[in-house]
Amino acid sequence: MDVRLRPLATQDMAELVAIGPDREGYLGYGGDPATEPTGGPAWANAIISRISKAHWGRIIEVDGAFAGEIKLHSPSNVDRSARLAIGIFRADLRGRGVGRRAIALALNAAFGPLGLHRVELRVLAKNMQAIRCYEAVGFRHEGRLRQAARIGNTYEDDLIMAILATDDRPALS
Repeated sequence: MDVRLRPLATQDMAELVAIGPDREGYLGYGGDPATEPTGGPAWANAIISRISKAHWGRIIEVDGAFAGEIKLHSPSNVDRSARLAIGIFRADLRGRGVGRRAIALALNAAFGPLGLHRVELRVLAKNMQAIRCYEAVGFRHEGRLRQAARIGNTYEDDLIMAILATDDRPALS
């Protein structure tokens, strides 16, 4: 499976509309079940806008086809840090190493040309698939934010995870 990261392109809107929103992915990212997106051009345009506004945003392609997004956002020039966010929009690609490969590529950019020292993220404590993925690429647990994410009428814990430029990163096959 060939995983690549690339900048936004004109065909991305149509590909996003064709893929449409995925309930499992939406809820895994902390989406509110009461406000699930219905898809269409407005939904796709919101995602395109979010990627384009990120400090460093890329499309994830798998074997040449649109698969998701990855971005480094909320940069701190003083601290040389940013936050990572990733979304795999195709359910058939989750659990197959796409996220690990995409994150490894993003970290190569973060700790290489972008010159960052630290990349951190927040993840729902119950999202074990994502946590295992982040651990596999070298992120370490740093803390728990109790009931920090409101989803519907409940509050969920978020975990803080981070990786430093000086940390060991496993080689991915």
